[in-house]
This record gives sequence, structure tokens and C-alpha cells, in this order.
Amino acid sequence: MSTLTKQTTIDSTRTAAVAAGLVGAISTAAYISSVIFMPDIDAREGATHPLVQVSGIITALSFVALALTLPSLGERLPRWALYVAGAGCAFVATSAWTFGPFMGHVSGLLTDAQGDQFQDATSGYLTAFWLPKVVFCGVGLLAMAIAGWRRRTIARPACVVLALAAIVSVLIAAYPPGAFLTALALAWTARTASGAARSATP
Repeated sequence: MSTLTKQTTIDSTRTAAVAAGLVGAISTAAYISSVIFMPDIDAREGATHPLVQVSGIITALSFVALALTLPSLGERLPRWALYVAGAGCAFVATSAWTFGPFMGHVSGLLTDAQGDQFQDATSGYLTAFWLPKVVFCGVGLLAMAIAGWRRRTIARPACVVLALAAIVSVLIAAYPPGAFLTALALAWTARTASGAARSATP
């Protein structure tokens, strides 16, 4: 592969990551707004609301794109950190799809009483469901922030947002708050990361 072709591929990947991050941030913000501005609706109504459904689908697709493009963002960052953060993005996508279209579909099939029973029966499993997202996003994003800061390969403000996204992802198990910051941080990282095609780090 020629240098020009390789650089074109890298630029395209980074552009895709920036776009996916921005779209993911907007869709996650839409989901969060549904919680803030519709506080009176119950969980079943919220799960079937069109805003929740659409934002869940868009967020899931955006984070799938981030998971696929993240390992190519910058070879001057630790390769393992990029893959770990990419795995975290994949689990965010799983969460968004589960609590968007999947739960909306299930809620539409159940009566109110059945919905309450389903919620009570599955609430104990949520900790295990959120755990991979918490671990992978927390470790991967924080490692990227530290490496980017020390090596000056990522803009300092982007490193701060990466670290904040890692902390929020760990402290708040539900995916939307951490996903919003993660999407913004990764879009900023993709936009500002330097040395994408030079000096790979194992």
C-alpha cells in the first residue's frame, strides 16, 4: 500500500470516528432529555416512546462504528488501550440496543402487570449486564487519556474529557451519561490525535 493510499485510509477512518462520535453524543443527549423532560411517564411508556426507540438505535449504530474505527485512531497510543476502549464501545452499543428497540418491543408485548413482573425479575441482573461496560470503558478511556497527555498526541482538553468519561462510566452504571461523554471525547480524540500512521506502540 502506498503512503498516499495509507494516509487517505487513515483520514477516512478518523473522519468516520469523528462523525460517529458526534452523532452518538447527540443521540445519547436525546435519550437523556427524555428522562429529564418526561419525568412522569412510567418505565413501560418510556421504553416504547419513539424518542427512546430512535435514540437507542442511532446510539447503538454510532458506538458500533466507534468500536470498529477506534483501533486505527492513533498508533502513538497504546494499542491495547484502543482495543479495550473499543470493547467498551461495543458494550455501550449493546446496552443502547437493549434498552432501546429490544425493551421497546418486549414492553409492547406485555401487559402492565407482566411488565412489572419482568422488571422485578430482571433487575438483579443489571449489575452483571453493566459490568463489562464499566470495566472496559473505565480502563480503556483512562489509559488513552493518560497516554495522550504524557505523549502529547491528544489535545489536553480532549484528554480531560476522556478521563471524565472514564470516571462517569465507572461511577454511573447506566450507560447514557458515560456514553455521552465517551462519544464527545472520542470524536475530539479522533479529530486531534497526531501521528496516526507513525511509530506504533505495542
